[in-house]
Amino acid sequence: MIAAWLLVGLLGCAPKVAELPPPPRRAAAPPPQARTLVLVGELRRAEGDLDGAARALRDALALDPGSPWIRLALARVALERGDLEAAERWLAEATDRAPDLGEAWLMRARVWRLAGAAAEATEAYRRAVAAGARWPARAGLVDMLEEAGDREGARAAWADWRARATDDPYELAERGSRALALGEDAAAFEDLAEALAGMPRNPVLLDRFLRAARAAGRFESALVRLEVALAESPGDVGLMQALYRLAREAGDPVRALAALDQLVRVVRDDAGLRLDRARLLLDRGRPADALGALDEPPEGGWPGWAEARARALGDLGRPGEGLAALPPFAPDEPVDRLALRLALAREAGRVEEAGAWVTAALARAPLSLPRRSVVAEHLLA
Repeated sequence: MIAAWLLVGLLGCAPKVAELPPPPRRAAAPPPQARTLVLVGELRRAEGDLDGAARALRDALALDPGSPWIRLALARVALERGDLEAAERWLAEATDRAPDLGEAWLMRARVWRLAGAAAEATEAYRRAVAAGARWPARAGLVDMLEEAGDREGARAAWADWRARATDDPYELAERGSRALALGEDAAAFEDLAEALAGMPRNPVLLDRFLRAARAAGRFESALVRLEVALAESPGDVGLMQALYRLAREAGDPVRALAALDQLVRVVRDDAGLRLDRARLLLDRGRPADALGALDEPPEGGWPGWAEARARALGDLGRPGEGLAALPPFAPDEPVDRLALRLALAREAGRVEEAGAWVTAALARAPLSLPRRSVVAEHLLA
């Protein structure tokens, strides 16, 4: 008996070994029937059968009542119905069960935004970003901070986004657009240029890319990017038009003319493009080619067509034909046409006729400064 008590005492005084925590319990896999019902619900939602989708998803939830993903799917159905209150209820349940479910926080932010609750939407976007949600969470956070007037906060959120590498052209396009809005022109150009390489036929992206190129002053780099994109997407009218416009702005007539040459072969009935091409040819000292570009005048005429043709004839040493190509003289005709008419008359030796035009122009009182300058130049010639 004494030995037994001693043994008990010794055991009682012995140091206790720390108990190991139980191994983590794995979440039970959802029942196969629940997974099937979720798929049925998603298919019905895609087909526009929102009632059928909701029934299938509720049946799935009955089989797997702890699932945040099924609640997320039910919130999506409610959102497509326009029921923001129901969508928020399902999403609140989802985030209660899975606080790190980034997609639920992202959808919750969108619901709050649609409801006009800016502060709640901003916080939900922050939670979505912290939980590793997809890039729309970061885009939404930048937007909400910018709309709230917190430009520094928006710029910080954008900078955090910018630090993450990506090759997704959609993400690059959206990130570049936010950079452009924040005045980060160089970064905007880089992102939008990379996005354009992946989506060269996107007209909205192309317009943003051109804006970024102008803002950043990256004309040469932008022209090269457009040429590469056009080589990979030959015949794309939007790219050719962009290349032409940017080359004109950059003062690069060679590239502008090359782009127009391609354009007029594809868009044959665009009188404006043909006229632009003729004017570029005239500026390049190629009046014969310019005259050839104007050989088929559009039906009903086109502003500037007659003037370009008259100029080409004058540059070819045929000023009399150039005068004949112009509309009849009018004392209040556009000043550019009056200047061209007087120059051609001098070259053709039609001094008296030119004097009559000057007299008629002087009789129009008051004369604008440009018109007075044209008349004075003629009188001094």
